[in-house]
Amino acid sequence: MRTRFVAWKYLSTLIVAAAFLAVPVARAISLRPSAAIPLLTGILFLTAASTALGIVSANTKTFIVLFLTFWYVAMREAWWGHTFALRSKSEGVTPWVSGFLR
Repeated sequence: MRTRFVAWKYLSTLIVAAAFLAVPVARAISLRPSAAIPLLTGILFLTAASTALGIVSANTKTFIVLFLTFWYVAMREAWWGHTFALRSKSEGVTPWVSGFLR
């Protein structure tokens, strides 16, 4: 691997993330200053994860699939209060859906 290749990749990912997220992050921080540290930490973590998975697998699709899967599960959790995969049959599942769970 070339010298400083990973650092260069990480820096370029941070620049792209900053370009896309500068305005939303600035707005969120202006509305709620206590959100600055979690937002910036999340951006640093996601850029590091994408860089690491891209380097390890030599493919960008690995991070995309993992991140979108995590995002899907997190959004279902936020919207309905539980994930469908973790729901038991006795928690009010419709008969049509419970047929697929058997």
